[in-house]
Amino acid sequence: MKSFNMALGVKCNHCHAPKANGEKGLDFASDANPKKDVARWMIKMTSQINKKHFKHAHEGVLHQIACNSCHNGKTEVFTVEKHK
Repeated sequence: MKSFNMALGVKCNHCHAPKANGEKGLDFASDANPKKDVARWMIKMTSQINKKHFKHAHEGVLHQIACNSCHNGKTEVFTVEKHK
């Protein structure tokens, strides 16, 4: 989970909902925070991209994308357009 925190520059409460009973802390099993569903979708998407496009090693190294590949420590992805 720490890799997600670092890749998006967030803390656990970005995706995990607070405990509903008023206690301090987070309810890690809860699906109340919709950002948790977004995270699940992004994990599935990344896995599918890696399986389709990055399944072979090149020069003995298997390169794959991860959250940080696009997020670079931000919650919104940062893209750069190439100009020809």
